[in-house]
Amino acid sequence: DKANVQCAGKKGGVIAGFLGHNDNELKGHCINVVIKNSVVNSEAMAGVFAAQGDNIGTLSDCSVIDTEITSTNARVGGFIGSVVEFDEISDCYAENVTVTSGSYYAGGFVGQLSGGGTVSGCHSTGSVSSTANYSRSGGLVGILIDGTVDNCYSTCDVTATNGRYIGGLIGQVDKGTVRKSHATGSVTTPNHYAGGLIGLVNGDLNVSQCYATGNVGNASNNRRGGLIGNIDKGTTTVSNCYATGTITSKSYSGGFIGGTEEAAKVNVTNSYTKSSISGHEDAACVFCGQYKATFTCTGFIGWNVSNRK
Repeated sequence: DKANVQCAGKKGGVIAGFLGHNDNELKGHCINVVIKNSVVNSEAMAGVFAAQGDNIGTLSDCSVIDTEITSTNARVGGFIGSVVEFDEISDCYAENVTVTSGSYYAGGFVGQLSGGGTVSGCHSTGSVSSTANYSRSGGLVGILIDGTVDNCYSTCDVTATNGRYIGGLIGQVDKGTVRKSHATGSVTTPNHYAGGLIGLVNGDLNVSQCYATGNVGNASNNRRGGLIGNIDKGTTTVSNCYATGTITSKSYSGGFIGGTEEAAKVNVTNSYTKSSISGHEDAACVFCGQYKATFTCTGFIGWNVSNRK
């Protein structure tokens, strides 16, 4: 039988609605916890392991398997709905999870990740779907506000029926580092800003030794990229990365980056794309569909910065 949690309050989870403590002298530490065959339905924040982790210290070798989780109105993740302050989450995973969101910040592993800590050696499999207009949905993380994702992956298929800011690994990054990580699931939305790895970059980001192989689809709108959907602002540094999925988009699509804005600076080193582009009416490029940012590229195979327009 499945553990079934129904929550009409603020937080719903199998282990805890709230994990951790606000006092900096007290931190929660969880090791070797396994949750199987669970169902969580919440009207607000929700996660199978916990809805929210605040100042949790460390989580290691914990897993969520064969679970269904639904939130109608807030952050939701296959493992934890939201992590506000933490040191490290390591070697944890959410496998065969079905994450359904009616609001913002949905992830196969965690909906919202902030506080400057590190998630390492973690992964997610299954599916993530959202009906919200600005969903910020990702196969692993819905939104990375501040932190590091290291040696992680997701195979989740990510679908947003109305939303934008959708990524195979992370929906949106405000500030952070992503290294030695990858995504292989498909990314589908009728709206803007979808990427095989990251949907939207909204601040400083360092990406290294990462790749995305999933298809980024639905030709009804724009800003789709094999690796990153759109870069709004901040400095984005990409090194030793590649993308290979098929990109389907109406316009402003790129095999590597969908588009950029004037407030952004982009540095790309030793990277490449094998992504093909279909369905476009205009502004498609093997590298980037729309160029407004300041670019510096070194060793991008198959593209010359002087021929970008």
